[in-house]
Amino acid sequence: MLTIVWIDFVIAVLLNLLVFGGPVSIGAIFSMGATAQYVAFSIPIALRVLFVRKRFRNGPWNLGKFSRICGAVGIGWVVLIVPILSFPSVKGSDLRLAFMNWTCLVYGGAMLLALAWYAGDARRWFKGPRVYDCHATI
Repeated sequence: MLTIVWIDFVIAVLLNLLVFGGPVSIGAIFSMGATAQYVAFSIPIALRVLFVRKRFRNGPWNLGKFSRICGAVGIGWVVLIVPILSFPSVKGSDLRLAFMNWTCLVYGGAMLLALAWYAGDARRWFKGPRVYDCHATI
């Protein structure tokens, strides 16, 4: 477990060194962070809207009949904004390799490595988070 923490630390430090690359790399870091945030927030929404549907047990606060509609709008927004966040910050004839937004490569590469690691090894031993019945005390 400690090894994974150190690997995560090294990767974070290496990604933060991109700040010294100039405004293009800073923009890529910000768009990568926004992309990762949108994807992370949309996964549970997509699971609820697309797969669980009516079997979902609502908590004490919910949107009622509007929850699936709001979830679908949220998923649509993510599908729209993630490619936009990957556009280069420079447009027109000045578009060169140095001005490209490398979010697709960096974020996509990291996610591809993570998925390959999960498929190759972690799916055998990773059981996921513990699920507690939060309604038992109500």
